[in-house]
Amino acid sequence: MPAGNTGSTVLNAQADATHFGQTNIEVRQLGSTPQVPGWVDVHRTGQAVRSARRPTPSAIYLPATQQTVVSWMGAMGHPFVRTYDHVAQAWSEPVQVGMNPYPDYHNYPVMAQAADGHLLVAYGAHNTVLRMSRSAQPNSAAGPWEDVSIPEAPAASYPFAFTSATGRTFVFYRETLSKLDPARFTDDRPLRYVMTEDNGRTWKNSTTLTGQAFALGSVDRTDQMNEIYLGQARLLPPSANKPERVIMSWTIAGGGTGQSHLHDRYHRNMYVAYFRPADLHFFSPAGKDLGTQLSNEEMEGDCKVLDTGEPKYASDQPGWTYYDVGYFSVVHEKADGSPVVLYTTFDGTTAVDRSSVWTGSSWVTATVPFNPKDLEQRGSVLSAYANDSAGIREWNLVDGTQFVPGPRVTYNRPPGSGIEMLIQNYRQPLQFLTASTAFSGVSDSTPSLDVGVVGIE
Repeated sequence: MPAGNTGSTVLNAQADATHFGQTNIEVRQLGSTPQVPGWVDVHRTGQAVRSARRPTPSAIYLPATQQTVVSWMGAMGHPFVRTYDHVAQAWSEPVQVGMNPYPDYHNYPVMAQAADGHLLVAYGAHNTVLRMSRSAQPNSAAGPWEDVSIPEAPAASYPFAFTSATGRTFVFYRETLSKLDPARFTDDRPLRYVMTEDNGRTWKNSTTLTGQAFALGSVDRTDQMNEIYLGQARLLPPSANKPERVIMSWTIAGGGTGQSHLHDRYHRNMYVAYFRPADLHFFSPAGKDLGTQLSNEEMEGDCKVLDTGEPKYASDQPGWTYYDVGYFSVVHEKADGSPVVLYTTFDGTTAVDRSSVWTGSSWVTATVPFNPKDLEQRGSVLSAYANDSAGIREWNLVDGTQFVPGPRVTYNRPPGSGIEMLIQNYRQPLQFLTASTAFSGVSDSTPSLDVGVVGIE
């Protein structure tokens, strides 16, 4: 965030009905209070349904046309996009780009841009065939989109999409094996992916590409924790000593030791690994080649960040509030290439936010006073962004293993909303997607929630 003069500033957003009134931006860092302008826009009021979207690219800035395209779930869970033109400083009309087979909060859209510039929106039909919409033209959301099913991913949930430097687009997803094979249990849910080399026209799944039954996971753990919950998968560019890679974090879930096979009953542990798009191999944080399938033994021996022990807190217990470890995590690297992951555990009384930093031989774990929504590396600084009572708080990891307070951005935040994730390749004044945080009792089909953006002018 840019430095400025001492003090704070109060700015009025544009006066039309799409903007949310007054914006107050206050930044504090290293004892100073720089002044920066700010901008907030709730561009769709009451037009979204609830969502379990992970922090995966769901909006993208297109340099070729100087536009930002954002996505969300609207009426009946259908995927919608809208374009902000940075030259005209105006929004397009919303466009429905696909047809969800049924409304479900798992069916959120995620976005990637193919090598030829076309936009690809992957979205769910929870535990059924993956859906994919492709834009009519490159570098634009205008025109009728092609909306198809991807039969190579027949029982998909939780998509994570990215396009590598090789021109391949990948969508990682969790496969519910019991939907495909009645001999499998409901908590047999490993990770797979589909890949296209022709910009979204045709796809192959990881089994076809590698000959492996799945890409990451297990079906034979004695504690029956065979469900993979991917928290985040982040594409990282080549560096001085590392090729292009995807860093990913996840937890596991299932019925529990000595229990019947139950979906999502317990959660345990935190894991981090890398995937290399060029050769489809996984790697440990220490750099060990784990091949084209990351097995349970490799998860436990090479990729485990934190062992939470035998799980204690089950979703079917009276008064249950949290799992031993939460669904969501965010992961990135420090400037020196060391992996960093942030996540939440539960000690029986309160939720505890934690950071774990790889030192080259082990993980150093500490508690942190914030719940991060996304991470960004800028030069030597790794920044974590979190909602706070005033707006957005930035926490910075410069070196070592401890996050320190950074700038705070306060704005006239709509009640019950907050930042959801960074916009991919963002251009100000659009930096973050925002969304309503309401979930319990909210409809999967009838829109009632807001979606918007926040940034710095």
